[in-house]
Amino acid sequence: MVKRKEFSLIVSFVVILIFLIGCSKETNLNAEHERALNVAVSYLRPFNPLKGFHVGAFGTVESLLGVDDNGNLIPKLAIEWEKMNDNEWKFHLRKGVLCHDGSVFNSHTVKFSIERLLDSKNKGWVNPPFDSIIIEDDYTFIIRSKYATVLLPYYLSRIDMMAPSSLDEGGHFARPVGTGPFMFKEGIERKYMLLERNKNYWDGVPKLEKVIVKGVKDHKERIQMLENGDVDVITEIHPKDIIRLRDDGKINVILNQFPYTHQLLFNTKKYPFDDLSVRRAINHAIDRDYIVTNVLEDLGTAASGPFPLTFPGISQGLKRYLYSPKKAKSLLTNVGWKDIDNDGILEKDGERFKVSLLVYSYRAELPLMAMVLKEQLKEVGISVNVQILEMEQLNSIIRKNEHEMVLSGRAVGSMPDPYEYLVSDFSSMGRNNRSGYGSAEVDLLLEAARTTLDSKERYSVYYDVQQIIMNDTPIAFISHDVLSAACQPNIKGFEFESVFDTSYTVKDVEIVNK
Repeated sequence: MVKRKEFSLIVSFVVILIFLIGCSKETNLNAEHERALNVAVSYLRPFNPLKGFHVGAFGTVESLLGVDDNGNLIPKLAIEWEKMNDNEWKFHLRKGVLCHDGSVFNSHTVKFSIERLLDSKNKGWVNPPFDSIIIEDDYTFIIRSKYATVLLPYYLSRIDMMAPSSLDEGGHFARPVGTGPFMFKEGIERKYMLLERNKNYWDGVPKLEKVIVKGVKDHKERIQMLENGDVDVITEIHPKDIIRLRDDGKINVILNQFPYTHQLLFNTKKYPFDDLSVRRAINHAIDRDYIVTNVLEDLGTAASGPFPLTFPGISQGLKRYLYSPKKAKSLLTNVGWKDIDNDGILEKDGERFKVSLLVYSYRAELPLMAMVLKEQLKEVGISVNVQILEMEQLNSIIRKNEHEMVLSGRAVGSMPDPYEYLVSDFSSMGRNNRSGYGSAEVDLLLEAARTTLDSKERYSVYYDVQQIIMNDTPIAFISHDVLSAACQPNIKGFEFESVFDTSYTVKDVEIVNK
């Protein structure tokens, strides 16, 4: 077990490592735009809506449909939708909506946005099963699916619409031109973006004149900026700071129970993680309750599977791996890993059990969690080298298949149905399958799920898929966390859109006495 004194040393070590990675220089935007809402995020995503979500989260682009706290679809740019048959859905658009370039938002705008997503050159963060889009008139269109599915409308809650003028003359993305309450004015990717009020917004004129969003990687710097009054809002807050700010009462802390899971990914194509017993042993070596209490400050919950128990109807009944170093050691011994020279590190065939654990720094809790995992695995004879990297570095290593273990946070509830996450991360050809995992049984079950129209039957299939994944454990699910933000007391109306949405209610935000 990790001792309290050791844990304090781990915290100090992680803070130093993150500081050495570097921190962003604050731009001089505040003085130039005094009536702006100033926000600091940890990792400002690309401005292309196909690649990043911040332009949507802060109201530049919008989707056709939204999702409420209960997982139900609600109207946005589309006001009505109906199932024509098992493969076709008809949608009716809201009239009177203008894009930021002054063009009318209509079925042709939708067709442009969807066909750009379907173009193989424009891989986005969702992979809808759309076959084609048929325009009936300026405000009515039909989407034809590749297969029978009731999930088609849900994808439209995750696809942002943008005008053709978003592209340059060569057909390359230039800037996001959407329909939202704020228009993209300027920005430098990863650094900042400046948004201005859309006076022609279809749902009323926003109260704010401007929004400035800055990328500030170091979580301590973001906290300092907030407490010094240099910014109005920060996101991705370290759990210890959440507790401190909430107890202090001077800053408003906002939490969202968005389905978000910390997971330890194994490269199942690489030794020694191609051995199922090794992966199961590591699961038993992890004290999830300790991590929830000492890293997440009890703001999260220990994971029994990929989804939190609050997610509709799918995780109940799954049993998590129990913390048992004795069981972990036994599994490792049975497959030949032994401490031959009594130095505390296992060996097999003359090779010491030394592995790397990659983690990115922009989620404040992850480096600390990685150091705790390092100590927990050391107790069963595994030596772990933690490498805290920039996101781009980490992704480059994964693309080259040079990773061994990766600790990350995963949004498992971007859609209120589990299909997209499960097929993306666990099917043999999944676009986000970074573990190298492949199971013919899982592939067949997911293929059945996508065409199963009865929701109870479909969720039963999802349960079976999860049981197989837990048994094969290409990923060790650690904990479920909350999304967080904090704002100055004079900022009114800043909230998350819903439990299933990482967007913010910037349209109705008001700065009092500024």
